[in-house]
Amino acid sequence: MATSGSQPPECVSQWPKTWEVAVLGQVISAIEAGKSFKCLERPPEEGEIGVAKVSAVTWGEYQESESKTCLDPSRVQNNLFIQEGDFLFSRSNTIDLVGACVIAKAVSRNVMLSDKILRLTFTWVSPKFVLFYLRSVAGRRQIELLSTGNQQSMRNIGQERIRAIRLPIPPLAEQRRIVAKIEELFSELDKGVESLKTARAQLKTYRQSLLKAAFEGRLTEQWRRDNADKLETADQLLERIREEREACYQQQLGEWRAAVAEWEVNGKSGKKPRKPRLPKKLPNISNEDIRNLPHIPYEWKYLRLGTLIHTDVGYAFKSSSFSESGVRLLRGDNIAPGRLRWDNAKYWPEKRLSGYESLLVHEGDVVLAMDRPIISSGLKLAVVRPEDSPCLLVQRVARFRKSTSVDMRFLTGALSQKRFAVHCLGNQTGTQLPHISESQIREFIIPVCSAEEQAEIGQVLDEELSKIEHLEHLILSSIEKIEYLRQSILKRAFEGNLVPQDPNDEPASALLERIRQEQADAPKIKRRTRKARTPA
Repeated sequence: MATSGSQPPECVSQWPKTWEVAVLGQVISAIEAGKSFKCLERPPEEGEIGVAKVSAVTWGEYQESESKTCLDPSRVQNNLFIQEGDFLFSRSNTIDLVGACVIAKAVSRNVMLSDKILRLTFTWVSPKFVLFYLRSVAGRRQIELLSTGNQQSMRNIGQERIRAIRLPIPPLAEQRRIVAKIEELFSELDKGVESLKTARAQLKTYRQSLLKAAFEGRLTEQWRRDNADKLETADQLLERIREEREACYQQQLGEWRAAVAEWEVNGKSGKKPRKPRLPKKLPNISNEDIRNLPHIPYEWKYLRLGTLIHTDVGYAFKSSSFSESGVRLLRGDNIAPGRLRWDNAKYWPEKRLSGYESLLVHEGDVVLAMDRPIISSGLKLAVVRPEDSPCLLVQRVARFRKSTSVDMRFLTGALSQKRFAVHCLGNQTGTQLPHISESQIREFIIPVCSAEEQAEIGQVLDEELSKIEHLEHLILSSIEKIEYLRQSILKRAFEGNLVPQDPNDEPASALLERIRQEQADAPKIKRRTRKARTPA
């Protein structure tokens, strides 16, 4: 039985008799840290020296491409090069990623440790056993509790706190059996995850194929033949859009004049209402532009997005005037691919709404984040739902106003194509925070068909994309269940229930005693003391 100072945690009623508990400091023979210095923000090329970024150890495998380039030969230290088999530990990151660790495999580049990545050396225990424990719920909980720093930003865990992490110590032979069993089970789970990821990638390919067919006219080819005598032409649609836009502008102008008059009657209290502006003239679509675009039916027409639908952007509301409640402010952070999220909502006081009515976003409007518009999960574009309204449009968010002449499902589908993503990527500015301007959004060239065909395309896309979304949800749910299963396997492993115990194994108490003796007999390394500065 474990000794009284080595009792299992409350969640484990009993450990095997041959197990003990220790702190990492008892089984670590060395911790090495790299240096901090300025580097080029790109991976090293052939013959260059790299410095590992935190992201090199973040995602379960060592990624040597996640490194910066050191061009100062005087800073190169051969002893800091990452070698195959090194146990790497991230001492600094966000709360859920601090303490991420990997064992380096397939090392092919000269990459040094950075000051944020530590190399831990284990002489007396299985490094893989420690790795799996630190990735378990029990290990992660300790890392998060021992780390320091602002909860909302970067967290750090120092070497002394790393040494204080408690972990179970089975006999060394059993550690190896546990590692072998975990790897066997995880290998099967990995195959399942790989299959699910392949299926998800195929769904994404099908989605883009569906959108491509829709906006090249192939999806509704038969429908168009069947309804040829009932459809307005694209030119007729364009004329109707122009008339609607002009009527809308005149209505906004009238509402603005009335609002200004009311503002003056009230002693010009508050912000003066903003005068609606006519959209800037867009460049013509050239023959060269057309040649570089997909072929569309002769009944269709290519238009600039800003010609097809009214767009506007938000206002820079002062954060000092935000309130605890009121009208929600629609910021780029609130836009996720396909939906709005309000988990971190900011509010504008209702009593200060006067003058900003034109910025109220309504159900059916489509919004696009202009800062970092494309993320790993897709384009930050969403249709405003009833529960999202009302909200106020904030700067660096573009809004496409709901129109009676344009089917908003058709518009959303057109902007969900890969071609629009390529347009955004090719026109965005800034490296730290990529941004696309309103004029660049309005200049995107979009295919247009009759209102009736837009509605048909919108209906078909609605049905098909809903099926794709449902299947993708099932895939992600299955991947999540596999991750829960991984944690279940780790939990059983570190409770002593994954592999049988062997009475012939040397007990962990003898292993720890031998470690203590070897550490006591090892020559002490004197620490260098810094010389005190001589007062000036």
